Amino acid sequence: DKACPQGCMGDRCDQQEGKCVLGCDLDHWGVDCENTCPQFTKDGCDRGTGKPNNCEPTRFPSYLEGQGVCSMCPETCRSQYCDKNGMCTVNGCENGFWGEACEKRCPDGCSAACTQDGGECVADVPVSVHTEDERQELDDATEYIPSTNCNKQRTKDPIVLDGLDIPVGTELLSKGDLKGKTKSKIGWLDTSGPGAKIFFRFPPCKPGWTGLNCNIPCHLTCSICVQFREEDGRKLPGNTEDDCLACQDIHPSTLLKTGPARCECITDAT
Repeated sequence: DKACPQGCMGDRCDQQEGKCVLGCDLDHWGVDCENTCPQFTKDGCDRGTGKPNNCEPTRFPSYLEGQGVCSMCPETCRSQYCDKNGMCTVNGCENGFWGEACEKRCPDGCSAACTQDGGECVADVPVSVHTEDERQELDDATEYIPSTNCNKQRTKDPIVLDGLDIPVGTELLSKGDLKGKTKSKIGWLDTSGPGAKIFFRFPPCKPGWTGLNCNIPCHLTCSICVQFREEDGRKLPGNTEDDCLACQDIHPSTLLKTGPARCECITDAT
């Protein structure tokens, strides 16, 4: 008597020819289940091609020179997590990129991030917290904003997370893995797998730029302006003289009121 091939499911094979009657186990593929599934395979692989059914995190099923493999997810996927097709639908893009596979760069005028589906500059910037040390650093660097009934938080010290420089006074939002939670819950963030996903609020555009893609200059009197202004129910670029948030320092000037507003020259200034 001969033993069934090693890869036969349940060690069951045809008594005459030794063919695996129940197919291959989760670790093998081939006519006689003689081939080992590719490295990093999860949940078995196709008996005919060896293509993995699933792969371990940060990899996806694909082919290389006709052989099934677990390929690396794009580095521009957030935390390098992708779906079974190698697209960055699981956790979005790393800041600065957009597109289904996060293959495109955000416009140069964006301050930190843009939408994944259209590349439009956004204010709410995602940040991943990957380790317990980072979680503790986040906790130490944030505080409640006074006079907000303890429901708003900000940085009291500068911090670098996920490669992003976060200055003092940046608002930490109650969304993502902190949705509906307060600062006291930072200690409970789950940093395993792709890490905890939190959001900080940044100006959507770099200073001097406005519009959906932050590619339109602010009015010449503004050093910083709003991304949009409302007109007849439409969102238009904030490039008029009334859209300033800060004034140019070439000539002494000040905002007429709390912005957005017009910059007025200061007479007799030296």
